[in-house]
Amino acid sequence: MAFAAILSAIAGFGAYAQQVTTLAGVPGTSGNTDGTGSTSRFNEPVSVASDKQGNTYVADKLNNKIRKVAPNGSTTTLAGTGTAGSTDGQGNMASFNEPWGIACDTLGNVYVADTKNYKIRRIDTNGTVTTIAGVGLFGTTNGPVSTARFGFPVSITVSPDGSVMYVSEYQTHVIRKIQGGQVFTIAGSVYMPGSNDGSMFSATFTNPHGLAMASNGDVLIADEGSSKIRRMTPSGMVSTVAGTGLPGNSDGLFGTARFNFPTDITVDAFGNAYVADAGNQTIRKLDPNTGLVSTYAGTSGVSGHQDGVGSTALFQAPTGITFNRVDRSVVVGERLNHTLRKIVPLSTAVVNLTVNGNSVACQGQNINLQVTSTGLNQFTVSVNGVPQGGSVGSVFALNGLSSGVHVIQVTAIDANGAMAASNTVQVTVLPVFTPQISSIGGQAFCPGDTLVLVASAGASYLWSTGSTSSQIGISQPGPYTVTVTNQDGCSGNSSAFNAVHHAVPNVQISAASDSICPGSVTTLSASAASSWSWSEGSTSQSVQVQAGSYQVTISTSDGCSAVSQPFVVYEYEIIDPVINPAGPVYFFQGDSVALYASGLASYQWSSGSTTPTVWITTPGIATVTGWTSEGCAAGTDSVQVISISSSDLIQALGSLYFCQGDSVVLSTLFSSNVQWYHEGIALPGETGASLTVDQSGWYHVEVNHQGTWFSSDSLSVTVHLRPEQPTGIDTSFCSGSAFALMVPSSSGVNYHWYESDSGGVAVQSGLVLNGQAQGGTATYYLEAENMWGCISDGRGNVNIRFESIPTASFTHTVNENGSGHTVTLTAGGNANDTFSWLIVDPQGQIQTEIGTQVLFNSNSAGIYTIVLTTTSAAGCIDSIHRSILVGTVQAPFIPTTFTPNGDGKNDVFRVRGEQLLVEEMRIYDQWGTLIFLNNGTNAAWDGMSGGRPAPNATYLYQIRITDSLNTSRQLTGPVTLIR
Repeated sequence: MAFAAILSAIAGFGAYAQQVTTLAGVPGTSGNTDGTGSTSRFNEPVSVASDKQGNTYVADKLNNKIRKVAPNGSTTTLAGTGTAGSTDGQGNMASFNEPWGIACDTLGNVYVADTKNYKIRRIDTNGTVTTIAGVGLFGTTNGPVSTARFGFPVSITVSPDGSVMYVSEYQTHVIRKIQGGQVFTIAGSVYMPGSNDGSMFSATFTNPHGLAMASNGDVLIADEGSSKIRRMTPSGMVSTVAGTGLPGNSDGLFGTARFNFPTDITVDAFGNAYVADAGNQTIRKLDPNTGLVSTYAGTSGVSGHQDGVGSTALFQAPTGITFNRVDRSVVVGERLNHTLRKIVPLSTAVVNLTVNGNSVACQGQNINLQVTSTGLNQFTVSVNGVPQGGSVGSVFALNGLSSGVHVIQVTAIDANGAMAASNTVQVTVLPVFTPQISSIGGQAFCPGDTLVLVASAGASYLWSTGSTSSQIGISQPGPYTVTVTNQDGCSGNSSAFNAVHHAVPNVQISAASDSICPGSVTTLSASAASSWSWSEGSTSQSVQVQAGSYQVTISTSDGCSAVSQPFVVYEYEIIDPVINPAGPVYFFQGDSVALYASGLASYQWSSGSTTPTVWITTPGIATVTGWTSEGCAAGTDSVQVISISSSDLIQALGSLYFCQGDSVVLSTLFSSNVQWYHEGIALPGETGASLTVDQSGWYHVEVNHQGTWFSSDSLSVTVHLRPEQPTGIDTSFCSGSAFALMVPSSSGVNYHWYESDSGGVAVQSGLVLNGQAQGGTATYYLEAENMWGCISDGRGNVNIRFESIPTASFTHTVNENGSGHTVTLTAGGNANDTFSWLIVDPQGQIQTEIGTQVLFNSNSAGIYTIVLTTTSAAGCIDSIHRSILVGTVQAPFIPTTFTPNGDGKNDVFRVRGEQLLVEEMRIYDQWGTLIFLNNGTNAAWDGMSGGRPAPNATYLYQIRITDSLNTSRQLTGPVTLIR
């Protein structure tokens, strides 16, 4: 930049002033109290962070808590018991140990560098605290989050989605990165302070403190001990942004500016950086557009606590800083003042506020305001200095102000992020008043009458009934209110006027009799009163009525009336007579039957008889009529009388055709004087109302009725034979194979297969049972069913033996002879097994042999493929396929150095040798940490660890191999990586 341009930039820098106010806490007073503004207390708030809702989160170090401060300064405890500890849990059940660092993602999670617990913690949106990295012991161990160690972590910054985190370690002078469940050192050399720029481990820091992530993913670092501001890319490339490295206080170009032990840094929406320059007691600003460092607030070298504009403000140990994107302010945590300070840039834009209309309004009415400003259209409204909310546009209304005089002001943020404040206007809110309600006629009135209510004087009225006059008439008891508007246009609501009714007269109806015979009358009488009015029209106290429902209205001396409950006059219940026995009633032709009536006082039969019992000699309908004991005529009952013949005497309760062993029940209408017959022969002892039949033949029954025997018709019963129990033939199958069992077919017979000898559900039906051999033995049971559905008395069984599969195995020996080697193959197994060999030499030539032991001569060394097929005496088969070495075995070669620099030469570390299998390769660093693991043939290490190149060093390998003789062994030793 040319010198003139630099002067121009310096002259324009600071065109806006900054207003510093105290957001929460009392300067110089430590404590542990939630509250709003000056009622809250902190104890060394060392670090702050803000979320997208404008809330500020505080690492309250000596209170061992995480606090949340709303935009209005209201402070609450988000998590922590207040006592040092490391317990995970919900909110105030969790504990911390001097937390120094804090950060927020855009998903609502809060992250904490729990410094003296040597852990990284997370507080989710439900307030639950969990440990996401660190075992709780001081150290520098990289690796999985569950085993990593940290060395005094003091600051943390996270990506918007929380997937990437960076942690500064104050005592080990490094920056750690957490991603994908792994912790690793991204930049700096452990325990080696310095201020060198460079890549990853070649860079050095001195007590790195505050971190802030820029929009491109780079991390800005307040390198406290180096008095520099550093930048680190996601890959670990470190460079110096500003500061000479010498403590001091100089504004100007990035390269010449000086800082004094800066503790924290934040970035605003425009890319500007703000630094808590603790040693200078100031807040510094880095403008990337001009390349200049300026003092944003405070006076260098002067500590204290004073709100004000720019350099008139004073700080004491400002250690934490964050940019609040909601109101574009900078929030500062002051460790020794125990306060949170808020810095808002002030704009030079002019904002004018006026009142549209009257500045005097009634309580609850709108006050209309007009804002005049150029280029600004979003404003924050404050009443008596307290923000009330936002407004978009130049015209808006206030409502809900209390009575009294109020001072109104609006503020806005201009395009440069500075705050512009309007003039103040004064408005007056008149108080509400309470109108009164009186009545004409007192508070009580009769039900059905009207009571007049009158409101106190006013300009207009609105009753709870909807009426708008000064007085109303009401007909129902209950509360009534009125809203009265006075001459000032203000409205007030009355208290409720509770109107009540006089007591309702108690009216009762009594009766000479409340039950009468149909067509009769009874006398009803009402309670004593001044007058009566019956529902049937009478006006006397007593009336005569028939059956029905009646009411009476009475009037008392106070003019109130009441209506009785309905009084019901009932008619006696007419009970119909009952004839026994109930119909239909049977009698033999030429005989008679007795009928008996009950339930009433007197009777009249259809035959003319008036006695309860009559004898019936002819079939037909017999009817009886009766009268109750009250003398009321009753209804009638009737019964059908039927004469029966021989065909009516017998019936079958079921099928007359069934299988052998089943039966059918034959029954008759009579229960005594009965004799059953089979094929015309009387059955001894069978004289009941039913007979159980299980044999074929003709059956009939004879009944003696009043000394005469009557014979029924005959019924034919047919019993079908059951099929014979089927038999099966035992057999065998090889284990693991499918099998089929068959039974010879028989005309008209179907078969069912079961797994038990009785009960259960058939697994299959038909002549064939298909299954899968499982090993050992099995038994299936076979049942026969003929065309009549008759089942065999028992089930035949079929036993199956599942023959085991032989296990093919062999051993071999190799002996030298004059021209090569002699190979002996010996099969393992049973003496009754048959062995078939297939031998393939290194040239692919095939040789077959049969026998327990075979020999062949080899003239060339190499790998021979042997296939042995073993067949058991039962015909079950197994085979084995194996390679054997004939000749000498070359020892494996393991290099001691490799150079993974991408030149295609010696880029990977692997085992070299013939006829060997690498089962596993492990690589350990100098601290014994496993950094590489690979399984399988041709395993090799490319020099990477955790997704990044491993540094030059000597590492330990452990390799497990299997050679061509099928011998497994482990190889161990050092290997040196040189790039």
